[in-house]
Amino acid sequence: MQSLFWPNPDFAHRAWGRAVAAYRSGQPASAEGLARLALVLHPGHFEALHLLGVLVAAGRPEMALRLVLSAARLHGGIAEVTVNLGCLLYRRGRIDEAVVVFRRALALGPENQAVHVWLGLGLLALGQFAGGWAEFEWRFMKPQPWMPAELAVLPLWSGEALGQRPLLLHYEQGMGDILQFCRFLPLVTAGARVVLQVHRPLKRLLAALPGVERVIAHDEPPPPEAVRLPVMSLGRVLALTPDSVPARAYLSADPAAVARWAGRLPGDGGVRVGLVWAGNPQHPRDRQRSLPFPLAQRLLGLPGITWYSLQVGPRAGDIAGGPPLVDLAPELTDFADTAAALSALDLLVSVDTAVVHLAGALGRPAWVMLSHVADWRWGLTGETTPWYPSLRLFRQPREGDWEAVIDQVAGALEDFFTARTPEPTHEGP
Repeated sequence: MQSLFWPNPDFAHRAWGRAVAAYRSGQPASAEGLARLALVLHPGHFEALHLLGVLVAAGRPEMALRLVLSAARLHGGIAEVTVNLGCLLYRRGRIDEAVVVFRRALALGPENQAVHVWLGLGLLALGQFAGGWAEFEWRFMKPQPWMPAELAVLPLWSGEALGQRPLLLHYEQGMGDILQFCRFLPLVTAGARVVLQVHRPLKRLLAALPGVERVIAHDEPPPPEAVRLPVMSLGRVLALTPDSVPARAYLSADPAAVARWAGRLPGDGGVRVGLVWAGNPQHPRDRQRSLPFPLAQRLLGLPGITWYSLQVGPRAGDIAGGPPLVDLAPELTDFADTAAALSALDLLVSVDTAVVHLAGALGRPAWVMLSHVADWRWGLTGETTPWYPSLRLFRQPREGDWEAVIDQVAGALEDFFTARTPEPTHEGP
């Protein structure tokens, strides 16, 4: 007599259908249990393999990759399975494999906007900028929920002669992106009326950029007669390659503000180091990019260093209770203030957030603590970046291993302090 429970493809398909319904109704735990039941009833049920992989991706990425890879081997012609396989490979740091899979996904669905963007990010991370910029442009093939109507209605600039029509170079994502790409404005502004639209905390810092007619904040209306270009699209317009990125500082802080900060940040005979341990909590990868403060505290006991917190936002409250560092956040009203404070410090130690782009743009030394799979702009390996010669990168050797990064930074700080400490002098015979 045949068992009612195994293998039983019909019962498995019913369990999978209930799992899908639970998933769509916001019951992931029930969906996971039902997907597991479907696989008990029929281990080769590729839809259940795929769904379970999606369900466990956030907390168990290796398991998710195995499940979705198994589903793809059973039915490699399903676009959704192929896309998710590429995303899981990317998030595990297997970028070259992910690029191959994304190309396969585009063969199945050439108009899939998200896959084009993922492919662009992968190519950029691999240093293949020509193809990367082209694919990255697909990010605007769908309406952007963050973009106000008065900006969205302006036509995109495609390189044509402008005459007296203003060119609006505008923000699109994080403030770090503006800081990274504003260096290229002089390359496109010759003879043009350029208006730069940025997040309000950047307005005062960038007001003096050469070649810019005026700088407006993100909540100010753009010129209605302008054509626009998202600032990160300068990569495509200028055909940037890793070798063509200008390797020099391009921003500066107000000298009087720097002098005021320098007089207020005593180093007690040692070195003055700024610390930032968390980025924007709204960033989709904040959990991977930001550092638990108890781990950051392990650096604070190193001798010869006076620590200053440049942490802003909700995580600035982590220092409540009196750890040994000076809180500068209440006085950092915008990035012009932060630029002056950075210019008065000897070093910045930070996770991947906008302040490291500011330090690099100023030419100030900064050490960046990176997750195992870092943002595309930091590449895949190495301690240096062509974007900012003054930065040093410290990478997680494996996902989530901030302890190893802290150990590396602590050792480097000891060397940094030793190198800056003069040898004692001896008088007399």
